[in-house]
Amino acid sequence: MSYVIAVLVLAALLVPIFISRNIGKKLAQYDTALLQIQNETAAVIAGAAGLGGHLARIERELNDARERQNQLEASTRVEQSYSQAIRLVQEGANIDQLVETCGLVRDEAELIRTFYQRRQAG
Repeated sequence: MSYVIAVLVLAALLVPIFISRNIGKKLAQYDTALLQIQNETAAVIAGAAGLGGHLARIERELNDARERQNQLEASTRVEQSYSQAIRLVQEGANIDQLVETCGLVRDEAELIRTFYQRRQAG
């Protein structure tokens, strides 16, 4: 019986030791996993910051392209308006017709009409 008691006492003393070793190993594994997650999270954050900068640059370039396109379209409309006004002057249109038809300011219409009438007369 004393042998059984000794085995039970020994078991009672050794079980917590084995359990604490197991817990220690698990804690070390969890620490390693946590460190890996922290490193991966830092990498994702750094990548997101880089992507944010890249997107901001693309957005600036897109806005610049839109602005250039708007300027080109406006320039094209003005050129078409002037071309139409010149053609109308050559057909004998008066200033009011140029303003109404081409959307010109009166001073522009007068300038175009004067220039192209002199050119035709000369």
